Amino acid sequence: MKKFLIDSLFGVAVSAAVIGGFALVISGLPLAWVIILGFSPLLGFIAFTAILGGPIAAIFTGAGRSRPGMIFGPLLLLAFLFLGLQGYLWFEYFRLSALEMRQFMSPSKPHDTVFMVTFEGDDVCDGACLQLLSQKSYIVAVGSLEKPSSGFYLGRGSACVRADVLSSLIAFSRMGYAKQCALKKPMTEIREALIVMRSVDFRVPDIFQGQFYQLVERTEGKDRVLGRWISGYIGYINTLRIGKDFQPYDFYSQALGASISHDLRQVGKDSPLDIVSGLDPVIESGFDSGVSEEQVAGFLTEYELQLDRLYQDIPAEAVKRARRMQQSLQPQIRAIGFSMSSKYGKNCAAPTQSCDP
Repeated sequence: MKKFLIDSLFGVAVSAAVIGGFALVISGLPLAWVIILGFSPLLGFIAFTAILGGPIAAIFTGAGRSRPGMIFGPLLLLAFLFLGLQGYLWFEYFRLSALEMRQFMSPSKPHDTVFMVTFEGDDVCDGACLQLLSQKSYIVAVGSLEKPSSGFYLGRGSACVRADVLSSLIAFSRMGYAKQCALKKPMTEIREALIVMRSVDFRVPDIFQGQFYQLVERTEGKDRVLGRWISGYIGYINTLRIGKDFQPYDFYSQALGASISHDLRQVGKDSPLDIVSGLDPVIESGFDSGVSEEQVAGFLTEYELQLDRLYQDIPAEAVKRARRMQQSLQPQIRAIGFSMSSKYGKNCAAPTQSCDP
C-alpha cells in the first residue's frame, strides 16, 4: 500500500511539473505571441502535449513496470483538472448569464449628455453618434471611461461652413440630412450622463468571446446599471452559449430610444435640393488652407452624388448647380483632377475646361 501511494504521488508530481512548466512558459510570453499562436495549430499541439504528455508518460511507465500507483496518480490528477475546469466554466457561465439585463430600466431623471465610451479612447463622432445627434438633443461625449476627450453637439446652417466640420457635413449629407454637422467642444469630466459602454469591462473572464454592452446612468458621479446585453461563448473546446445574438446598433436603439442603423446611406429624409443647398455655401466660400486635398475630393464626390439624386427630380437645377460649382472651384478641381459627370454638360467632363453651355 505504501509503495502504491508513493508511486501515485510520483506520477502526480511528474504530471503536475509538466503542466505547470507549460503554464509558466505561456504566462511569460508576450501577449502578441500568445494571440498569434492561438490562431495556429501549433499552440493546440503544444498544449495537448503538455497537458497529456506527462500523465501519459507516467501511465505507460507504470504499466510497463507493473506499478499501478503510477497509473492511478496521473489519472486522478487529470480527473481533478477536468472537474475543476468544468466547475470554473459553469461558474462563469451562470455568473455572466445572471449579469444580463435585456429589459432596460428607466433613468432616475432626464439627462442632456450621452457618453459613448470607446475601447481606445477615440476622439471621433462615428455613425451611431451622428445618428443620435440628428434625432435627439443630446451632447454626445466620446473617449475612454477614465478620461472623456470631446463632446459633440448638432450644428446647423452657417455654423457648418467651416474646415473643421467639413467631414461631418459630408457625413450628414450622405445620411440624407441637409445643413447639419457635428460641432465639438472639450470635455474633462462627466458627472451626469447616460453612459454606453461598448467595450468589455473588467468582470468578464478571458474565456469569454463575444459582445458585452451596457447602459449606465451616472448621477452626481455615482453609476447605476440600467441594462446590459451579453452575447457570445464561454470556454475554448467545450463552449457554452450565453445570451442571444444582437447587433450593436440594436443595443443603441433600445438603450437610447432612437432609430440607429448600421446602414448610414439615406437615413434622413431631406430632399436632394435641400441637401445640395446645404452644401452650396461651402462652394461659395471656397476652401481655406485648413482643408486637405482628400477633404476637397471627398466633398466634391459627395456633391456629385447629391447632384445625381437632384438630377432625377430637377435635371435643369442639377445642371445649373454643377456648372456653378465647376466655375467656382476651378483651382481645387484642377489640383486633384476631379471630373464631373458628362450629364451636366459636355464641357463639364474635363476639369480644365469651363462649364459654359
